Amino acid sequence: MEQPFQKLTHCGFDIVTGTAFALYFSMTINDVLTTVVLAAIGAVVSFCTSLALRRLIKWFKGK
Repeated sequence: MEQPFQKLTHCGFDIVTGTAFALYFSMTINDVLTTVVLAAIGAVVSFCTSLALRRLIKWFKGK
């Protein structure tokens, strides 16, 4: 029996590949560096927030 979504998977691969190539040729090195810097800042902020919340929870449980 043929799977009904087999062609959809192939189409999805085409869409993802086409989007990747379009982004590859339209992005500059400044866009990539900006993305990397913002991702690093976001990771540091997320880590610090989780540490602060962990300490805050311990502080409230200690009272």
